[in-house]
Amino acid sequence: MKNNLVMQVVPVELNKEMLEDIPHKTVEDIAVVYRVELPGRADGSASTLVTNKLLEEYGVTPEQLHTDAVAAQLVSHPPVLKNMSEMMAEMSGGMFDMPESPMWVATVEGGENGASVTQLPDFLQQAAERLGGDFFVLPSSVHEVLFIRDDGSFERDQLESMVRGVNATEVSAADFLSDSVYHYDSDDHIFEKAVTFESRIAEGMALYSAESAKDTMTVLLVEPNQHPRPVEIGTELEDLQGAVGGYIEVVYPFDEPVGLVMNEELYH
Repeated sequence: MKNNLVMQVVPVELNKEMLEDIPHKTVEDIAVVYRVELPGRADGSASTLVTNKLLEEYGVTPEQLHTDAVAAQLVSHPPVLKNMSEMMAEMSGGMFDMPESPMWVATVEGGENGASVTQLPDFLQQAAERLGGDFFVLPSSVHEVLFIRDDGSFERDQLESMVRGVNATEVSAADFLSDSVYHYDSDDHIFEKAVTFESRIAEGMALYSAESAKDTMTVLLVEPNQHPRPVEIGTELEDLQGAVGGYIEVVYPFDEPVGLVMNEELYH
């Protein structure tokens, strides 16, 4: 069974009851489930779900199941990434010669349950290198997804409207995956909802701004057996205590209005 494992991604909300009885991995609003392809039907047209009971009988953990499914699928159904213009040329028998499209089609060899390529980290990173950075992931169906580079040409809400429209008019209930738009962060290697990505980046920027806005002052740091050197430190009490390694005491030993902030214990 191990070598015949494949992954499938399904919408969580529409499969709550089924997911109670099968091992799965939840990623945002989709779930990764696992199937065993039946002998002689490597096109994926005949397969059965792996259940919790079956997993227990084999003594395999869900983590090991996922690892084995990824390895098996890379061999039996390797990922495929083609530009939309290339796909159109193939479908037309070479009649159309169009410039490169901003859309890329990602699936697996054979096409069945091809949206599972979103769960192949190495493939996503390779796609990022090919597209030139971060990209949006549009769930075309359970069989394929579309990649669009996140270069400022498209807004998330614009893409979400596109996905909802296609799902409502072109995608069957059996092939529906999600109305969400996803995003791949090529720096942090994270696949997530685009709205989650935006929130994460906004929180990071807010934290950075808060840290940057913190008041600082330039002081002359004098350490034992070291030459004095100018440094920037915060103005809060804990900043001063951190600089001297303990409770502070301020003394004014000179005629000039210069204060020395010292470690209280070492001073005495």
